[in-house]
Amino acid sequence: MFRQRQEGSSEFLQVGVEWIGRSDTCPADADVLGVALDGYAALGRGTPYEVKIGDLGLLDAVMDALGLAPAARRRVIRSLAMGEGADKALEPETRAGPDYSGLLAAIEGQDPKAARAFVEDVISIAGLARVGGRSAGEIAERFLLKAENRSGTLDERARAILGRYLAISGEPDEAAAAIRDLARDERLDLAAALDTFDERTGFMAARGADLSRLRFRADFARTLDYYTGFIFEVRDSARPEGWYVAAGGRYDRLLRHLGGTGDVPAVGCSFWLDPVPEPTS
Repeated sequence: MFRQRQEGSSEFLQVGVEWIGRSDTCPADADVLGVALDGYAALGRGTPYEVKIGDLGLLDAVMDALGLAPAARRRVIRSLAMGEGADKALEPETRAGPDYSGLLAAIEGQDPKAARAFVEDVISIAGLARVGGRSAGEIAERFLLKAENRSGTLDERARAILGRYLAISGEPDEAAAAIRDLARDERLDLAAALDTFDERTGFMAARGADLSRLRFRADFARTLDYYTGFIFEVRDSARPEGWYVAAGGRYDRLLRHLGGTGDVPAVGCSFWLDPVPEPTS
């Protein structure tokens, strides 16, 4: 694999598995987690595992119930995927600083890759390599965020409800109960998404996952934007927080991103074969 990373080499080894076109969503999600845990054991890990899980389908259902505009939805998901946390994702929109309204209007609503390329081209035409210590790519990313925020304001009710949802964490059954309480209190229709969540949990238990080692976090999102539902990371309990052995989830939008005409059921995971730091004593 070749990927830009904050730590480690940009070239590294992975091995993985994918199911594409498998329509039994919950059993497939459970199977891919099971494969990840089987792989963890096969790699010779002698310590217990920890699994962080999330559900972008549930997050979508909450945002649907709140009637969030597309720009607001993108703003929330992007902030979570970038690891900025719920506070950043939900903070009020500000208009301080230069307006740049012409450039922002030009990229608003564009495909993110095309918009980024457009901004980088503008910077190159101006003959600028870096501005204020930021690269052209970093500046382009900042403009994309500003463009999304132009119509991405959250009202107070949406901010409060999303804040309560994103704070939910715990074992799967505990998390599901907390989300049901939220749905009842705020009269949100989350029944279908919660039924899927519970069904998946049942299949994961049947597949042999120790549910006490699974921790759901409502604010968990992965950086690749084609993920659509269940996501997870498997970590060796003895290793540092940032190092995980396997990760993946459901990405029904992948084939459409690659030029297909629509979504296709798809789920998979990858194993990181990098050497990881020894446990600290």
